[in-house]
This record gives sequence, structure tokens and C-alpha cells, in this order.
Amino acid sequence: MNWRRRLWIVASALWIALVTWVEYDGVVRPYQEAARQQKCFETLKANPALGNPRSCLVGGIKFDDLIPIDREVAKFAALAFVPILATLVLGLAVAWIVAGFLVARP
Repeated sequence: MNWRRRLWIVASALWIALVTWVEYDGVVRPYQEAARQQKCFETLKANPALGNPRSCLVGGIKFDDLIPIDREVAKFAALAFVPILATLVLGLAVAWIVAGFLVARP
């Protein structure tokens, strides 16, 4: 395996890792916070002796669980894989063009 292919594979893996981290921070954590907030609210509502249910809603009500997950998956796939494939196609096109200039003409 030549160094360009290895470089492309490593860069692609790093890109996917970066996009996954950003999407996790922007999608999964808000979903987890909304679920935590909902559980706390329901627990305190069921047993008012534990405290005021509104104390769970510090920072506002989180509605992130209402975001359709299929839209987020499509966005993740586009962000993760389109740049990688575009880079591959562009690299192959440049290599093809350069190879055309380097071929000895009779």
C-alpha cells in the first residue's frame, strides 16, 4: 500500500472521528439532558415531598427529544462521507490529469 493511500485512509478516519465527536456533542448530549430533565420532573411530580418539579427545569425546558433522529442521521452521513468521497474523486481526477501529461508522446 503506498503512502498516499495510507494518508487518505488515516485522514478519512480522523475526519469521521471529528464529525462523530461534534455530532455527539450537538445531538446525543442534548437528548440525554432532555431525558434526565423529564425523569427528574416526573419523579418530583409523583412525590412532591422531594421538592418542586420546576427545579428540574433550570435553564429552560429541553425539547431536543422532539427533533426527528432520521434528519440528524442524514446530516451526519452527509458531513462524514461526502467530503471523503469528494476528496477521493478529486484526487483520482488530478492523478489522471497529471498522468496524462507525464505519458511520453511518440
